Amino acid sequence: MSNDDVNVHCLPGGHWRQNCYLIHCGSEGVVVDPGGNVDYILKTIQDHRLNVHAIINTHGHFDHIGGVVALQEMTGAQFLMSGRDAPIMKQSNLLRFIFQSRESIRIPAMFQDLDVSSDVLEFPGFAVKLIATPGHTPGGYCFRINNHIFTGDTLLANMPGTSELPGGNKADLASSIKKLGQLPGDLRMHPGHGRERALGEVLLNFPSDSLDHD
Repeated sequence: MSNDDVNVHCLPGGHWRQNCYLIHCGSEGVVVDPGGNVDYILKTIQDHRLNVHAIINTHGHFDHIGGVVALQEMTGAQFLMSGRDAPIMKQSNLLRFIFQSRESIRIPAMFQDLDVSSDVLEFPGFAVKLIATPGHTPGGYCFRINNHIFTGDTLLANMPGTSELPGGNKADLASSIKKLGQLPGDLRMHPGHGRERALGEVLLNFPSDSLDHD
């Protein structure tokens, strides 16, 4: 499959301008990190007449899971996330209160655990390669689809994600960033916040050893 066969729509929204991604090949698609603004996401799905097979989360922070339940109800899609992030997800309403977000979070009652999944999720027309990248959260993942990589908050448009939130670990984050550095630099990087860039361009902005654990 050529890279042009996969379409990526970035759908930012919410208090923290978090990025949701709608990815599809033809009429078959998945949603990554629906943090909110569900009406906008659903309209885009309907405009493109898509069958959404799954909602896949890079991590379980409140600003990335806020739209999951409503989107599941509207599409019937399965929800997949790391089980290691379940405690963080369950604390979503406490964390959104601490971070001064007014929108109450509907927390998904069930999910399929990426930690016990195959390294590759197969969907009609494309596959999602799972890359474990803990550090921002214990169960962080990046997703590679052809020449695209979705980094969540592990790697942002201009900097690595923080390891200072609940569940974060600086040493794990450093290892995860180094793992991403072994991938082709021309991958199109789609972060959890900020604009799309080339992966190699982002990694040049800071030395990898600056992330080493003290």
